[in-house]
Amino acid sequence: MNNNIYHKPILVQEILQLVPGNAKIIVDATCGTGGHTLAIARKFQDTRYKIQTFCIDYDSESIKVAKKRLEKYSGKIYPVRNSNANITAKQQKIISNGVKFICDNFTNIKKILSKQKADFILADLGFSSWQLAQNRGLAFSQNQPLDMRLNSRLTTTAADLINHLQETDLANLIYQNSGEKFSRQITYSIIRKRPIYTTGKLAEIIQNAIANRYKKQKIHPATRTFQALRIAVNQELENLEKFLQDATQTLAKNGILAIITFHSLEEKLVRNYFKKFKKTGDYQIITQQPISPSSAEIRLNPRSRSARLRVLKKIV
Repeated sequence: MNNNIYHKPILVQEILQLVPGNAKIIVDATCGTGGHTLAIARKFQDTRYKIQTFCIDYDSESIKVAKKRLEKYSGKIYPVRNSNANITAKQQKIISNGVKFICDNFTNIKKILSKQKADFILADLGFSSWQLAQNRGLAFSQNQPLDMRLNSRLTTTAADLINHLQETDLANLIYQNSGEKFSRQITYSIIRKRPIYTTGKLAEIIQNAIANRYKKQKIHPATRTFQALRIAVNQELENLEKFLQDATQTLAKNGILAIITFHSLEEKLVRNYFKKFKKTGDYQIITQQPISPSSAEIRLNPRSRSARLRVLKKIV
């Protein structure tokens, strides 16, 4: 596979500095095509003790790509004991070269780890460049089916929402999931142009509806609407909330939870939950302010510009 299509992992050096040197169990809860896990594997390739690594992703195609990328690290990251014990019949699993690859929603992290405790958990909440190339309708730069599902087992597509929601419900969805100020103007135009089945047509409708209002903004007029639809289709905020609740319960003492967010709704949710966890006295917030990519990283990878890293540590 051409390396150029692999997603460039964000804030890699910052993540590597966070992984405890004596980590025994590491979880990449949003493995994607394996970029962060690959960097961690390289860091620990000469270690003499066994590291149990879980790579979780809801996208079965991404898991296959990650598996291929990590093949060369056979014996460097070791198998999990009882590797099949905690996997239900509904979960797809691939065991390769000591890394456990699990196709499942990261909300099921407690079930996946069972009674094991993690020393380091990472969740990168962005979708990958590789996924953008998979004809899923995640971007408006290409004319694709209006799907947006990150897992084909999900039943509702973006086209379903666009073509079947009532005008008020659709406007509310767009506003609540993106903060789009012109959601009602956008929805007014969408309703009158239905049915809509492609990203190109939807982007064009939005562009025509509010282009004049976006003249001074740096983003495309359709950006926030596409974000809102993707969040709704994949239930991203609900899933993140459950993941935060359960991931903290799977941390070992001195374990680290690192979350990379990409928009204000995720950022606010993570920030508020971290504050809530801190009040219990069991956790410490490591990042009082989120860590952002360096200017050098943004130049190399412009998509990283909105990334924010927050870190929580379990202290008891």
